[in-house]
Amino acid sequence: MGKSFYGCAHWPRTRGFFKWADESNEIRDLQLLIMENNVTIVELEHETDILKAEVISLKKKFAKKQDMVDELSIECNERMLQMDTVFAKKRMTYALIKSWVFFALVFFMY
Repeated sequence: MGKSFYGCAHWPRTRGFFKWADESNEIRDLQLLIMENNVTIVELEHETDILKAEVISLKKKFAKKQDMVDELSIECNERMLQMDTVFAKKRMTYALIKSWVFFALVFFMY
């Protein structure tokens, strides 16, 4: 048995269509490739949309966390200022006591 082919039904009277059956159809192959690429493009566009939505969500979460950090920073600064005030009062009290003791020693020695 020979090789299969497609041809015109009126052959040999006409010069019609002839094609080997196992010969690939380049146009059909290219169309299939284009369809596969279109599917890939659609899938990638969908994945891009999902990732964009995730980025928006993460930006919102980041903004909330940034607000919390800002609030904590302000609170921390206020507490440090309060601690500095308390320590300053204690240092002044200690200095006052030391000056009284020094004054008393000088006063009683003479």
